[in-house]
Amino acid sequence: MYPMKREGINRSLLMRSNRVHLKAMDDARSRVVSTLLKEPKVTSQERLIAGAKHKIVNGENTFATMGKVNESEQIVGKNVEKVSRVMNIQEGRANPFGYFRQHRFDEKVDLAGWFLGPITACEIGSRLFSSSNIVRLFLANNLLGNEGGKAIAEGLEQNSSVKELDLSGNLLGQSAASSIGEMLKKNKTLEKLNLSRNDLTDQDVKFFLSCLDRRTVLKDLDLSHNILADEFAQQMSIILEENIALEKLSINSNHLEGTGLLALLPGLQKTLTLRALNISWNYLHDEGAEILGKIIAENQSLVEISACGNLFTEGAARCLADGVGNNSKLNILRIGQNMISNSGVHEFFSVLSSFNPPITRLEILDIDGIIIDKKCKEILETELAGKFPLLRVIHFSFMDKMTHLPWKNYGNR
Repeated sequence: MYPMKREGINRSLLMRSNRVHLKAMDDARSRVVSTLLKEPKVTSQERLIAGAKHKIVNGENTFATMGKVNESEQIVGKNVEKVSRVMNIQEGRANPFGYFRQHRFDEKVDLAGWFLGPITACEIGSRLFSSSNIVRLFLANNLLGNEGGKAIAEGLEQNSSVKELDLSGNLLGQSAASSIGEMLKKNKTLEKLNLSRNDLTDQDVKFFLSCLDRRTVLKDLDLSHNILADEFAQQMSIILEENIALEKLSINSNHLEGTGLLALLPGLQKTLTLRALNISWNYLHDEGAEILGKIIAENQSLVEISACGNLFTEGAARCLADGVGNNSKLNILRIGQNMISNSGVHEFFSVLSSFNPPITRLEILDIDGIIIDKKCKEILETELAGKFPLLRVIHFSFMDKMTHLPWKNYGNR
């Protein structure tokens, strides 16, 4: 008996190999499949598993090409492919550098959560980026640290294939962020970058932001779940005025307050390329809602804004509605998970209805978590529906106060 690994995936492979072997002995068609009948004796666990995998794939492929394959054989073939893929990933985790080298010509390589560490990151960055065809590279949650982040950045300086890079959750700091900035000045391919969940501060990203000038081609930047505040906002505002490539900015779940959003105001008023802004889960309060209303009214490029969870109360509704009513570009506004309440939603609807003729092109208003009453729902279904036929108000709950009906959740109107 050969020692059996504890992993269920290896036991499954051997059992499936035996079934294929038995099938080959009973099926006359399989007599041409010499690899199933004349395999040499295996002397190690690794070769045993590799041989089982080889038998399964070759045996099932041979059966599939010999006449009509019945339904059960097709299911086995799909399961074999799935098992092979899982096994390849397990083998890759044991040798991530070898796995990367083997798959460096794939369009997508996902190493998220493999705990590569800085040493493996240096190997990958220094040896392989210049000769790879990878378009989407996911390296989230790998404990890269500053050294690993710098190595990846240096490897991408001359790369001409990677368009999307995920470095979220990697304990990156100022030196790694600075190296990534230097890379962006030289790289003319990378369009989407995720640096979320790295606990980056205003000082950490200072040099990085200074590199986002007119020469960079970055279109999508995710800086969410960090510790960014007013100083970052001031610098980001300047970038938005000058940068002609950035289309999507995610700065949700940071430490922005009303003062930070006020610092962003000039850039958000003047940008002509930014199309999507996510500032959810900061600390804007009603002061920030007033500034956001002004941004909405004066911006000429944004089509989607997410401002959920910012401690807005019903007093914020009028400011936001005023902005929407004066904007002809915005299509999606998400303001759920705030404290706007039913009266705030009623105020929002009333202000929006007062614009005559309406110029807004708002199509989706997301008020997730807010409960509205019968009167508010009637305004939505009559006045707003007639005046804004394309508008859908989503993710709200309704409670009829007159009959005390239980809450009903309306995902879409």
